[in-house]
Amino acid sequence: MAKNRMAPLLDCPPVLGGPDWWNPEPEVCASALVISVQGSSVHLEDAVARLRIGALEHEVRKLWSRVETLQQSVVVPILTFAPAPFEALSPIQAVVQPEAGGYVATFFDANMNASGESQTEAIECLKDVLMAKFRLFSRKEDQLGEEPRRQLSVLRRFMRAV
Repeated sequence: MAKNRMAPLLDCPPVLGGPDWWNPEPEVCASALVISVQGSSVHLEDAVARLRIGALEHEVRKLWSRVETLQQSVVVPILTFAPAPFEALSPIQAVVQPEAGGYVATFFDANMNASGESQTEAIECLKDVLMAKFRLFSRKEDQLGEEPRRQLSVLRRFMRAV
């Protein structure tokens, strides 16, 4: 019979190829299991610990990437629509984030965004989107679905046509 490479140490019988009657308690031999990895032996506990550390390192790298993106984000208050015929009733907090070679400006309250090659262009495009949606939704208010109706309600708290 070939030697079982997963055989536990400390005189525990092999799990594979052992007698049918043998049903060991997991805690008896688990800490002594040895795994053969590319010609070297690694205790099972060490292998599991390395896997956990590797998974944690991966998660930390993902979190750092998100933190770096957030550090590049800025909040820009939109205070005016001049020279357009709209008035800001209160500051619109737009979040500008880098995105695929440009920037995306988002007004999260109204779930609206626009992109541009620079932060300034993204904000100007967002202002255009807000004004265009305000006009469109106001003209067709009786035909709006639930989300556009909610968006118009939010826009009316922050801006008005003059």
